Amino acid sequence: MTNSIQFRDTDSNGKPVHEYEVAGIKTPSVTYVLDKRGFCDYQSCPEDYMEAARERGQIGHEVTHWFDEKYPDLTSAHNVLGDNGKLSDVATYLADQFEKVWLDEPLHVWTKNQLEAWIVFRMDLGFTPLLIEKPMAWKINGMMVCGTLDRFGMSKLGPMVIDLKFTSKIERSVKYQLAAYAANPELHVRGKRPLRYAAHFKDGKVIPVPFTRTKDEQIFSAALAITHDLWNSGGK
Repeated sequence: MTNSIQFRDTDSNGKPVHEYEVAGIKTPSVTYVLDKRGFCDYQSCPEDYMEAARERGQIGHEVTHWFDEKYPDLTSAHNVLGDNGKLSDVATYLADQFEKVWLDEPLHVWTKNQLEAWIVFRMDLGFTPLLIEKPMAWKINGMMVCGTLDRFGMSKLGPMVIDLKFTSKIERSVKYQLAAYAANPELHVRGKRPLRYAAHFKDGKVIPVPFTRTKDEQIFSAALAITHDLWNSGGK
């Protein structure tokens, strides 16, 4: 299923979009469903603010993506500075090593701070990513949907799907977004859905925000059903 996915992040005019095709058939994405069904409210945000937020998010996603690909396993990272090393000190050391070994030029101060905060988050939860920025397609109640997972992996709490957020606050749509991702049967371990967390980058830290409501998936499924019905009728 995953191999047949085609993803387009910009349209012919360079405007950001999130459009997917599965086996040549246009398929709604999780973010599309949430946007079109009114779960997201971007109307009150000035365009210059939105553009700055998109840029921050893109930079934050890119640097954490690069790091996680090069350093997927941090289980022994605390041994780098010995028993007395703080997580923040280990994070600084690893970010320095990543910068020196894998990058051609130094990271911007803000970017490096975000990376160090992400490293602390990963070590604190014992999180090891197995899927990074992975486009996937799956069915919820028989209806196809697509999405790109920020992270899926194992932690000391169990399997976990994580969405990285660089906004000033966590929007209410995030709980439905994560519930939709967790419904993907390819992510289930022993028949159970993974834990759902937002990683909220704020004030130099990454705050873990868990979501546990079982109704969130049901609500998203209803929104997906409306979307499919409208698409089949030629609407949006």
